[in-house]
Amino acid sequence: MGVARNLNCVVFLTHVWSPAVAAHFRRLRAEAADVVDVFLAFQAPDANNVPADAPVDILVTPDKWQALQPQRYAECVASGGSIYMFADLVLMAALNDPVLDAYEHRWFVEYDVDFSGNWRDFFEQAVAYEGDMLAVHICMKSQLPDFDHWYWYAQPDRVAL
Repeated sequence: MGVARNLNCVVFLTHVWSPAVAAHFRRLRAEAADVVDVFLAFQAPDANNVPADAPVDILVTPDKWQALQPQRYAECVASGGSIYMFADLVLMAALNDPVLDAYEHRWFVEYDVDFSGNWRDFFEQAVAYEGDMLAVHICMKSQLPDFDHWYWYAQPDRVAL
């Protein structure tokens, strides 16, 4: 870790730590290690809430959200502070951590996302990709009206669905 190979890295983000999540992270890091650097980002209220056995590279805390996106953070607090409605704060704080400064491409994998194949195979193809974002599926509400989570999703009025 530390020296950027191919200028690509993967950030595994979680707010929970269990034997299953730890095994998932270890598999991702082991399988992808020859292709990309893999970092563990842990979301917690503060450093006192990090599990002792979690090999955290990046700690994502609300004070980092506020420093990076003060207006968006204020919107989060005003709405009750649910990170589930403001996941962009967590994502941006993790991906903009100084630990990742040497990387041109920073890819993000949530703890509950898995790949059925070998992660090396996936990232060997991904490093050749010239785009700004890798994603499985992105769509607008009008394209997927039956998505289970639309009921709680709140979009700013200025953005069309």
